Amino acid sequence: MPILTFGRLFLLAAIWGASFPLIRSSVSAFGPAWLIEGRLALGALALAVFCLSQRRVFAFRRNWRHFLVLGIINSAFPFLCFGYAAQTFSASLLSIFNASTPIFAGLLGVFWLKRKVSTLGWMGMLVGVAGVALIGLEGIAVKGENTVLALVACLLAPVSYSYASLYTTHYSKDVHPLDNAHGSLWVGAALLLPLAAGSPAAIRVPEFSDWAAIVTLGLLCTSFAYLLFYRLLLDMGPVKALSVTFLIPLFGIFWAWLFLGEQITHTMWIGGALVLLGSALIHGVFEKKAADA
Repeated sequence: MPILTFGRLFLLAAIWGASFPLIRSSVSAFGPAWLIEGRLALGALALAVFCLSQRRVFAFRRNWRHFLVLGIINSAFPFLCFGYAAQTFSASLLSIFNASTPIFAGLLGVFWLKRKVSTLGWMGMLVGVAGVALIGLEGIAVKGENTVLALVACLLAPVSYSYASLYTTHYSKDVHPLDNAHGSLWVGAALLLPLAAGSPAAIRVPEFSDWAAIVTLGLLCTSFAYLLFYRLLLDMGPVKALSVTFLIPLFGIFWAWLFLGEQITHTMWIGGALVLLGSALIHGVFEKKAADA
């Protein structure tokens, strides 16, 4: 792998990993709906400016139904789930739950698309499910009146992401990946606006750091991250580019420890390790290495 491509991969993981501490630190100032609405709207505006600078035509009308689906399952819904859960769970726990996306994608691939899975793939699913169960127990141990709902949200978000990845692979081959990102962000922002407008008031008044967090989420963790990801798709292909999933929780935990002072428990370490191992088995990482040997 070229050094520049490797650097882009780590940069993307660092950026997406940072989104969880940013959400955790600012959700009480805006509430989950307005926080995610700001992220989506700023991300969409930034991508619109980029497309205009590149004189790129955005075929929204022709693909609006497709963007509607993506806007729900790949933007508004999973973002909102993690925003809601961030009111209860630590950023570290959220980032580990996010890493379970390949596990659910593997399960959906088997039961929905009837994909054939290797022995190592089945082992990966079992190991990954065990890891999700462990971090789920860690979530249940958190005291709070909304703990169960937060746990459900943490599980629904990666399920939604996994469905979106399979949907995009099979039903959007004629749509450019940048248009998928651009369209889904606009639709997600439009759909979430009524919910945000009717949401209850936030717990506290936003400070400068909160405004900085929402701007960073929109411009860096959404629009710039999408551009970086699609560059990696061109450089590495979709399978290798998705290896960023393995790195995101490492950065998420690191940023949460550095800026929020969070500590990760033994259960989270073990559960996270099982999730990453399961994801690696599903992606065939060890099968490729064995074939190369």
